[in-house]
Amino acid sequence: MRALLKKIEAIPTLTRFGRLEGLAVEVTGAQGAVSLGGQCRISIGKGKVIPCEVIGFRDGRALVMPLGPLDGITLGARADFEDRPVSIYPSTAWLGRVIDGFGQPMDGKGPLAMGMTPYAVKAAPPPATRRGRVGKKLDLGVRALNAFATCCAGQRMGIFSGSVT
Repeated sequence: MRALLKKIEAIPTLTRFGRLEGLAVEVTGAQGAVSLGGQCRISIGKGKVIPCEVIGFRDGRALVMPLGPLDGITLGARADFEDRPVSIYPSTAWLGRVIDGFGQPMDGKGPLAMGMTPYAVKAAPPPATRRGRVGKKLDLGVRALNAFATCCAGQRMGIFSGSVT
């Protein structure tokens, strides 16, 4: 009987829970400080920040979408706003390097030198009439790709995949 009473006493008397709705995070203090597409950085301690983008507003709060993992985020974490779109500063040092969509190196070869001119991550493509012409056809080394996904020198292309969870 005493063993059972000890187990009952060990049960927490209060359990707190909440519900996460979507992937957006609500941030207070945004009224008049930021607009749609603006940046927000959530500080989670030890110099670590989570970059976010403002995607909407609700009841005087900004709805921000994290651009990275939310590990370590706490209630009441500090959020700093910048009312400008996310930009990268490319330079010729980036040629031949592997980078992510935000200009961060992914190839393990150290940091990238920043250029002087900012380029918005979300920007309209240049008009078709101002783009350079593509060169001769490239041999990709795979006949099926050569037949169904023909690529030419100077062509803009990307390799994309979904996330695996």
